[in-house]
Amino acid sequence: MSKHTKENIAFIGREGSGKSTQAHELATYLNKPYISTGDILRDLAKNDNGIWGNACRDMFEKSIYLDGQMLIDILVDRLSKDDCQDGFILDGGLRTLKETIIFKDMLVSAGRDYPLTVLHLRLPGWQSIDRLVTGESARGRSDDTIDAVLARLGKYQYQLVERLNIIKSTNGWQILNINALSEQQSVFDEIIKKLNV
Repeated sequence: MSKHTKENIAFIGREGSGKSTQAHELATYLNKPYISTGDILRDLAKNDNGIWGNACRDMFEKSIYLDGQMLIDILVDRLSKDDCQDGFILDGGLRTLKETIIFKDMLVSAGRDYPLTVLHLRLPGWQSIDRLVTGESARGRSDDTIDAVLARLGKYQYQLVERLNIIKSTNGWQILNINALSEQQSVFDEIIKKLNV
């Protein structure tokens, strides 16, 4: 692909795999907007007094996933903005089977039905625990307890094979596996090499 190609890129991977770090860096490198579903939902929870804001506050309070259709509606609203006219880098999304099934329709609704490359950052579960909870440089967020992280890892793993199969079989989509165990620069170098940019 060229840096100027109309293309969408989405990152998936276990928590702690470095999705946000790599997505930020790639967005800068390709000059495409960085879209974080987490940032969007946190902003809605903080600032929106309507249905979306209420649902997001409830989601964070109960540590559950937002309804898939509502997330898609929120993403359509964001991705249809002018800065995404040549594509975007998405950090978050494709988290559930329903989201993955309707993701193509979401791109069509947003006017952004370009080729999609999904970068799958591969990281063992024990390494997620180390990076988030137990390691020397663990993130240590207030909700980063072993039980909470294990619960979130379980949600990510649920129906993962089915989600990957949908990505692989959708016309115009591809998935690239990236070894996220390496140090940050090596992971980025592998991403650039596999994207051929």
